[in-house]
Amino acid sequence: MKNIFKYASLLAAAVMLVSCHGNSGTEGGATGDKLLEISSDKAFVQTFDDDYATITVTLDGETVTEGVTFYDSKNKPLDITDGKFATDKVGEHKIWANYGSYNSNEISIRAVDVEIPETPADPKPTSTSFKTRILLTEFTTTGCAYCPKMKELLHKVMEDKTTADQVVEVSCHSSLVGNVADPAYVRAEEYEQFAGLTGMPHVFTDMYDASITYLWDVAKVKSLFADMLEVKGDGTGIAVNSTIKDNKLVAKVTVKASETNKYRIGAFLLEDGIYGKQSSATADWMHTHNNVIRYIDAKETGSKNYYGHSLGEIKSGETQDFMFVWDLDEIWETGNRYADMYGNSSWTEFVMENLHMAVFVTTLGKDSKDNEIYYVSNVVDVRNLNGQTKFEYR
Repeated sequence: MKNIFKYASLLAAAVMLVSCHGNSGTEGGATGDKLLEISSDKAFVQTFDDDYATITVTLDGETVTEGVTFYDSKNKPLDITDGKFATDKVGEHKIWANYGSYNSNEISIRAVDVEIPETPADPKPTSTSFKTRILLTEFTTTGCAYCPKMKELLHKVMEDKTTADQVVEVSCHSSLVGNVADPAYVRAEEYEQFAGLTGMPHVFTDMYDASITYLWDVAKVKSLFADMLEVKGDGTGIAVNSTIKDNKLVAKVTVKASETNKYRIGAFLLEDGIYGKQSSATADWMHTHNNVIRYIDAKETGSKNYYGHSLGEIKSGETQDFMFVWDLDEIWETGNRYADMYGNSSWTEFVMENLHMAVFVTTLGKDSKDNEIYYVSNVVDVRNLNGQTKFEYR
């Protein structure tokens, strides 16, 4: 059997000692010996209420205004007057600047047609030592006769409250066994492939490790968790302010870095209390499925990985914002259609009080073979979708 502890320790050394701190692609550029940089005071703008982002261009740290031309990602000139960027077009807008012979870095501003929530107050603005947790995905299905054994193992592990507070669990019912209908079904073949799924049960932790799949010992699982938390170090701060209005979920996430590095962000929409008779269940609680994935928002267009959406480089102690805007009606209709086609079942209507979301941040490191690898530096379970989740410090 694979030596999980040795593997985790080696990975910890690889990630912590060979951690990447290189360019994020957001540094300025020049054809001479000076540096032209562009920045924005906002990562998001509303497409209404005359909202705008203020763009600043500097040459070697000195602000320049006259003679600056702005361009989009297709090198088309943009009409930006007095550094104010506004738009009525929803989506991502990439902008760079030219000043004489100097070209700047490229920034991204996302325009949304919803009101942007405020960032939760930071209880410890000068601290960068965060409470960290592990993201654990359990791949399972109601027709899997072997899955109750894994459910029982995880149940025993989580009976320890200290351990339970170290983990955010999500449950992915993405395949059928024996054509048994699964009311928790979600179509997620690409996530299965990314996680290395070859059969069920399958457990995937922090977007890089599937060792628990082959462990059947509570003490060994807890030890593995301890090693994985050590990899994270001070982790990453995650603060969320979310609202649901007209069945549209809007979540503004603020990410605070403990170290200068590249970061990505993703999220799962989860639902508790879904009843589906579990094959070979050894206890009644196994028929009620919690933390069930209803929607995954962690993959950029054209990508096959689920490390999340790029946040670029964030310097130590600084923050970057991201927004998730989900139409719950659309998610339900699409999910129900796929469940009917591939899951031999139909979704029940969302029970709003049973919905929550897991928001995770990955950061870049290198494995023992010097290959770049993103791993989950932190994750939070947002239980109140109409409220705030503040940074949680050690």
